[in-house]
Amino acid sequence: MKVLNKAKSVKVSADIVRVTRSGARRAATARIHNHGSAVAAMVRLSLLDSRSNDRVLPTLYSDNYLWGRPALRVEGYNVPQTVARS
Repeated sequence: MKVLNKAKSVKVSADIVRVTRSGARRAATARIHNHGSAVAAMVRLSLLDSRSNDRVLPTLYSDNYLWGRPALRVEGYNVPQTVARS
């Protein structure tokens, strides 16, 4: 962890590039890009309801359950929080 404490802060961008439907289920594909020269450590994705900004739970990141228009929050150890909206 001492090495991570010295890591440069990096900026990432997130885009929801596709939302598909299969019956009542929806799947979202997101693209995350690190714009910095250092590693983006311990990046965590959180699926949000875009109207309320509440986390959508449960969310399985290989099989998502979405209601309405999704938003995706990305944050990490040395990554400022960013939110992508579809």
